[in-house]
Amino acid sequence: MKHEHDQDVETLRQQLFKETGQISLRNHPHPSNITRSQSYKSESSQLNINHLNRILEIDTGHRRITVEPRVTMEQLVKAALEHNMMVPVIPEFRGITVGGAIMGGGLESASHRYGLFSDNCLAYEILLGDGTVVRATPQEHADLFYGIVGSYGSLGILLSIELELIPATPWVKLNYRTFSSISDTVRYFERIHGAISAPDFVEGLVFAPDHITIIEGSFLEVPETVPHSLSLKSPWDEWFYCHAKQMTEGQEEKIPLLDYLFRHDRGAFWIGSYGTHWSSIPRYLLESRFNLPSLAKLLPSFKPENFTGPEDPGPFFRFLWGWAMTSHRLYSWLHSKSEDWVADRFIIQDFCIPAENVVTFVTKIFEEIKIYPLWLCPTPISKRFQILSPHFLPASNSSFIVNVGVYGISPSSRSPSELIRQLEKWTQLAHGRKVLYSYSYYTPEEFWKIYPQHAYAKLRDTYHAQRWMDLDQKVLQDKLTK
Repeated sequence: MKHEHDQDVETLRQQLFKETGQISLRNHPHPSNITRSQSYKSESSQLNINHLNRILEIDTGHRRITVEPRVTMEQLVKAALEHNMMVPVIPEFRGITVGGAIMGGGLESASHRYGLFSDNCLAYEILLGDGTVVRATPQEHADLFYGIVGSYGSLGILLSIELELIPATPWVKLNYRTFSSISDTVRYFERIHGAISAPDFVEGLVFAPDHITIIEGSFLEVPETVPHSLSLKSPWDEWFYCHAKQMTEGQEEKIPLLDYLFRHDRGAFWIGSYGTHWSSIPRYLLESRFNLPSLAKLLPSFKPENFTGPEDPGPFFRFLWGWAMTSHRLYSWLHSKSEDWVADRFIIQDFCIPAENVVTFVTKIFEEIKIYPLWLCPTPISKRFQILSPHFLPASNSSFIVNVGVYGISPSSRSPSELIRQLEKWTQLAHGRKVLYSYSYYTPEEFWKIYPQHAYAKLRDTYHAQRWMDLDQKVLQDKLTK
């Protein structure tokens, strides 16, 4: 396996020497979890790293796993679980790649203990713009090791990644807590932050300003101690957010670990639930997939005020469409002639907000954006010089952030781009950062006030990164869409 990897790396190096101009990566056959347009790739040469999708080594004695960047979360989990182990942080969609989770700042419900996915990486093998291959660790090329997080391939190309492993059990015990205000919820996050007794997994779902459910998860050694079992395996099973909405304070149940880790894969949290509106799927097919807008005009007009939240998919919808509602298929649709259609209707954004400002930020969403549910995921603020990471917030006095996921259609009469622009301004006022996988409407000047341009430029110069497209070329939109 190591020999094949080294051969593939040498092939990439030779391809790099043959290319001219700036370079980006060829799209993965599995649909990208980036929701913004990737049209910038058409302006550059492309390297193909899609064959770098192997598990290279599992060292259970040292609790380490070495993989290539195109390995998916599902591959990673299954390989480690064969040894009753797992990487501490596993983003919720099966198709997210290891490289994507590092370059994009992936996090999830174990992040309150372990930080971002990248915080559990021990070493990177990186291809530089001059064809050199370096090993970056906290001790060697440390500036690149920390700087590459959230860089979206603008500093170097990941070739292999060494990750930490922890022991895992086949089951997780879930405990549900309910809160009637965002301030009480943040106080709960403060109480468990850094506590030894904190559960292994924590996330929050905001169904309404006075209906917030916290889901605690703990590894379960003896499943017989928890009689009730939750399964999410079948396409017609109830979606996790719908199930959590019905749970009351103190209820407990168990769930297989694999089901738990990818609990939000079906429906991509709840985005797929917007298809329950009777005209949504016909409109999407006519306007986006089949390019028949004249027929779409026969449907009732699109009115954002009709979408005060997704209608929870019932048994008939799940039976009929559940197979098509995995994150894989939804992202396939998105990237097949649908990016503009989605951008004109949906807000799909994550914001990392310092704990001290979460109440104000979320209250503004209640008042002006009015999208429900919201996703809440607490995470420690990075103490490392991760200049591009969403959880590196040097201006904040907090010790942790809450990632606020805003996914859906706003009933506001303002366009999604205008509302995202408003969310970006609130994030700046809160001394937070957004995750850059989706549309961003900062001007370059605003963008480089948030991120340290001088330190980034120094990394670009030191590691010959001029061959790779610049970060702001990749993540910023040219203009607001209407």
